[in-house]
Amino acid sequence: MWFLSKGFAFYVFELNCQLSTVNCQLSTINYKKGGVKMIILHEFSSCPYCRKVRRKLDELELEYDRREVPRNREQRTKIKELSGQIKVPVLEDSDGTAVNDSSKIIEYLEKNYG
Repeated sequence: MWFLSKGFAFYVFELNCQLSTVNCQLSTINYKKGGVKMIILHEFSSCPYCRKVRRKLDELELEYDRREVPRNREQRTKIKELSGQIKVPVLEDSDGTAVNDSSKIIEYLEKNYG
């Protein structure tokens, strides 16, 4: 009986150590990111090309914000400023890099975060 209790206590200790390690890693990541999300995806939620980019972002386990772009083309001033065009998706990285076209965005993500 004592052995089982000792084994259980050891298991809890191991779990706490692992959680502490995860917390340390998460703190480092948040510090590197400045506590804010580094990537913004300008998109339509129903767009298949945007969905393709979201899948890649999720696959790479990247933290990102989703920004729904206005349907009215004249109101798409933000993505026009970023990428020079009004089509979605547009990825905006924290260093100011803006990439449009889902294939180019995925290539950029794999090169810089993969």
